[in-house]
Amino acid sequence: MHQIYTFLFWKKLYSIEKLTPDLLITLGLREKNGKYNNAGALFAGENDYRGIDLVKFGDNINVMLDRAQIEKVSVLKLYQDALQKYRQYYQNEVIDGAYRRKNEQIPENAFREAIANAIVHRTWDVNAQIKVAMFDDRIEVVCPRA
Repeated sequence: MHQIYTFLFWKKLYSIEKLTPDLLITLGLREKNGKYNNAGALFAGENDYRGIDLVKFGDNINVMLDRAQIEKVSVLKLYQDALQKYRQYYQNEVIDGAYRRKNEQIPENAFREAIANAIVHRTWDVNAQIKVAMFDDRIEVVCPRA
């Protein structure tokens, strides 16, 4: 049976101690027959959905420096893992006199918005991954559509 990914925001908002089967039904994530509906499956720690394929390219698309395929996990984990990859390649710290400041090659807010939109607006019944192509000067995000 799938375990629901930790809903920290719901726990905090509603003071939820434990996610029980009845509570999952009340939240609209599980059917009375015990099976998760589509929304419940998307938030489950394990599911059958294709996730995100993130590729960091070098000088051109023939040079793949790194690749991360994040699949069959909660949409929350998809989002967090994609942000982690972004931070690995597009953020660093610069010493400026006595101060340390964060430097972003591409704004994190723009990346977060693009990934959130791709997750929310993708067609989930298409068996394909969200494709994220990471270049030095840009990031391209393509989500599956019917």
